[in-house]
Amino acid sequence: MKKFLLILLLFSFCKKTIKAQPIPNADFENWTLTPYSEPDGWFTSGIFNLLEHGVINVTQVPGNTGSAIRMETVVVGGDTLEAVITNTFGDPLSGEGGVPFSQQATDIEGMYRFNLPGNDSALLLVIFKNNGTIISTDIFKIRGSGSQMTFAPFSFPVSLASMPDSVIIAATSSNLISNTGVEHGSWLELDDLRFTGPGVTQQIPNADFENWMNKSYDIADGWSNYTIGISRSSDSHSGNYAMRMENMYFDGMVQMASVTSGEITNTGTNAGHPYSQLSDTLRGYYKYVTSGSDSATIIVSLSNAGALVGWNILLLPPASAYTFFEMPFDAAILPDSIRLDIYASSFPYDQMIDGSALYIDHLSLSSLSTFIRNSDSNNDSPALAYPNPFHDKLRFTSVNKSFNTTYRIFDTGGSLLKELNSSTSEFNAEDLAPGLYILEMRSEDSVTRQKLIRR
Repeated sequence: MKKFLLILLLFSFCKKTIKAQPIPNADFENWTLTPYSEPDGWFTSGIFNLLEHGVINVTQVPGNTGSAIRMETVVVGGDTLEAVITNTFGDPLSGEGGVPFSQQATDIEGMYRFNLPGNDSALLLVIFKNNGTIISTDIFKIRGSGSQMTFAPFSFPVSLASMPDSVIIAATSSNLISNTGVEHGSWLELDDLRFTGPGVTQQIPNADFENWMNKSYDIADGWSNYTIGISRSSDSHSGNYAMRMENMYFDGMVQMASVTSGEITNTGTNAGHPYSQLSDTLRGYYKYVTSGSDSATIIVSLSNAGALVGWNILLLPPASAYTFFEMPFDAAILPDSIRLDIYASSFPYDQMIDGSALYIDHLSLSSLSTFIRNSDSNNDSPALAYPNPFHDKLRFTSVNKSFNTTYRIFDTGGSLLKELNSSTSEFNAEDLAPGLYILEMRSEDSVTRQKLIRR
């Protein structure tokens, strides 16, 4: 069962194609949100199947009374996606996790309906523990005639011979233990689970599946999620949104939130987006909240024809407010692509901290000059060109022929539109559409930028 509950690192879902940029959607304003829901107090395979294949196969349905939970086996391509629910973190078969329960039950009862074609069987697993040790394990195969289309009661005896202190419950839509007879379309619905026996009064939290939490699986357009824990956040440095990445404890360990600007395929992650600079600087804003000494990580990888030709790693320490960062990097030979990988922790990964959260926003490459710090727009800063706003003509305030100085004009997407040498005093802007532009003056020892508006 554990392999069906692991967070899968090699796939992503619903990656949008956007205008090609070295850093796609660098301000994290554009997102694809997929809504789903999960029952309170239960953990399901739904989000992982959504992450891997875009399929939600654990859902809320009408029950015997109120709501019930539905698990359905789905075949996508060559992959079989069984549905799993459990009331605790970890691998149920190995006894990881458990919720408090301290009475000696004799049976587990409830309502079910199912459709199990062929030789498939759904499973209900009940494990009792005491002081961390498994004291009973019962696996019930649900088969009957193969089909029970209306809710019917069931009662399975549990082999509990002594008093427990915790219990693990899990259910699957197909036989995950032997993996025999697994069929596309097999489904199981459960409702009103309860333990019975002399003096048993404790019950299973939300075992009637009435309480559900609405959630969203978020992907920043142009990026791919390696794991869960990625979300759109309104706590941004600029604009409406930032990316939030939070480590989460699952399957007996802390799972590190991570994303890539490359595209994830069955054979790995590609080299990223077109790019051709020997040296550059990545800039942006971040904040990082952690309960220990954890650090977030950004890795820049430069490739040529698929081979790595340059890279750099930046560790981001804790910061309670948005903090500016710069990360220079170089390539040994001219690259043809660039990829960013961002992680909410750092090596060694066995020291990752559950709940460490990274917020990242307003990324830019200095070569594209789309990044403007607050001080660049200060009214005290000298203007590079006038008038502003302008119409057809733009005049530069100073011309210096003795230094290697260039003027470059970019659109707000980072595309270079014009490059002018230092002897230019006037620019004919008739071919620029009305809108916002960035003017950069670059010399041997400085870079200055100004926002421009064409009427």
